[in-house]
Amino acid sequence: MTPALEAQARGVADVFGLDPIWIVHGCALLLGGEAVVLAGPPGLGKSRLLFELERRGEGRCLDDGLVLLGVGRGRLRLVETGTLAFARRGFRISLLLRRLLLIDRSVFSTPAPLHHRRTRLLDRALCRVADLAFKLNVALPRGRLAPHEPGDVPVSHFVVAAHSEDQYPSFRLDGARSFAAIRDLGAEFAPYAHVHRVSPLGSRAEVARRIRSALLAPVAT
Repeated sequence: MTPALEAQARGVADVFGLDPIWIVHGCALLLGGEAVVLAGPPGLGKSRLLFELERRGEGRCLDDGLVLLGVGRGRLRLVETGTLAFARRGFRISLLLRRLLLIDRSVFSTPAPLHHRRTRLLDRALCRVADLAFKLNVALPRGRLAPHEPGDVPVSHFVVAAHSEDQYPSFRLDGARSFAAIRDLGAEFAPYAHVHRVSPLGSRAEVARRIRSALLAPVAT
């Protein structure tokens, strides 16, 4: 959590009258006029799945990488940050690099992935590839953010594919206090939206089926 990112989040929260607010490591899809948020460890295939759903006409991607949420007007709401086109381009660069290096797979498909030297090295390589993809995205032509007028949409449900060794925390801010890291996103958002918990363990295809089913599940009223 950098000071610049924290200041931007506070500014957006003030504009929309949101309190509390969260910055969540995840992505979001628009379904029927409301947002569905997906959170989980890196390399899980979150972006790949949401972009595929969009290509099939089953929703519209709203944000990818960091999702800004807050409570306003009696609902949990998502603020579109305007970074989606930039994030999508960075994802494509990262995907190409991972495939070229033969490391296009999640290390979080087993209960204790970081207990083994080989998977620790793979996890470190994936992080470095993501960092390189971001830098390339900035440096390449049109690798800039376009002007954006923020808008907000209500959140219908939240899909959490949590892993105990995920090192990418999400953050919450209440009032004037500082951002604090949160680990149990399911418990955090249960008071505000329907929460679906899915396991990130298993093959990519198995995990994708679980997540897709949870994303598209009708919300009980």
